[in-house]
Amino acid sequence: MKPERTLQRMYDEYPKLFPVRQRALNHLFCVIGNGYSWYKGEVVSDNDLFIWDNKIERYIIDPDYKIDEESDIISTPPKTEEEYKKYMEDWHMFLAHLRHRTCPETSIEEHYKDLEHNFRKWYPLSKKYSLIYEVPDDVTPEWKALVEECKELLRKDGIEI
Repeated sequence: MKPERTLQRMYDEYPKLFPVRQRALNHLFCVIGNGYSWYKGEVVSDNDLFIWDNKIERYIIDPDYKIDEESDIISTPPKTEEEYKKYMEDWHMFLAHLRHRTCPETSIEEHYKDLEHNFRKWYPLSKKYSLIYEVPDDVTPEWKALVEECKELLRKDGIEI
């Protein structure tokens, strides 16, 4: 599937998990065991690519799987960075209030600061398992551009790649 369609599918199907582009790129390229694999130069959902073969009792690549050639469709755009910042502030405050209920000796403000401090923007990279390190030689130009975009965002946040 083309990269923009893959991202759009993530926004549409899981808007709370992927409210901004950075979160989707993080999941695709940094998170290990994310349910995606490189196939013919594209990142493909394992659910779309693999089927269970009862004869050999393991997952194999679906022989009928075809690379998606449809044009991009934009239905639900991701949040802007400002909207996402506000969303996360509200979410952390909600969680701080919940924590305060179970641990009232700690103030809501202290719970909030702890949540802010421990929030990870990027999943820790694995040179062995993160897809960003496994880019195949036959990567399509669109997917190569998306990998480079992710690398640039990582560098901007001080993460060496």
